[in-house]
Amino acid sequence: MKPYQQHSHPNKLSKHLQKIPHYSWFVKLLPQETGVTYRAQCTKALAEEQGVLGQLLPRGNHIIMPESLWKHTIALTHEGHQGMTRTKAYLREKVWWPNLDKQVEQSVKTCHPCQLVGPRSKTEPIRSTTLPEVPWGDIAIDLLEISHGNHLLVVVDNYSCWPKVILLKKTDASLVTKTMEGIYQTHGKPECLQ
Repeated sequence: MKPYQQHSHPNKLSKHLQKIPHYSWFVKLLPQETGVTYRAQCTKALAEEQGVLGQLLPRGNHIIMPESLWKHTIALTHEGHQGMTRTKAYLREKVWWPNLDKQVEQSVKTCHPCQLVGPRSKTEPIRSTTLPEVPWGDIAIDLLEISHGNHLLVVVDNYSCWPKVILLKKTDASLVTKTMEGIYQTHGKPECLQ
């Protein structure tokens, strides 16, 4: 057999490839004698353009990679963490195998360094709230713990964005209620509390 032999029929290629163990996946793609489907027609056309060069299976200017080397080939190509598009482009220049793009996408999406420096997920869009009709009619309340067991009761008027901050030694319900009643006496009872 010549070092590079063009096979004119897929069955001849299939028999030759069965002798090369790391191309068994390619043999499975080749059409069987009966039941020619669309996929089989495609793989038959693919098989008819193939030749064998020693242990390599070229396809035009590309090498059809053995299945055992797919992950390693992707890892070597993606070594510089240049992103999904460049990794695919580099691989497409020299090699081929079924579902190459999907495997590169899966590999790059699970690459830890790429996830750390990659694009951030989209943040929640800012939603504007309706402006209250009167001052102190809509307020927001929160408690903030500070040093030595002290707390700050923060009350913000959503109309003017004016904050009112009160230092509390305790946060029991009766003290917070008493403090809020003092704010209500000054500014009136709000229609809405947040």
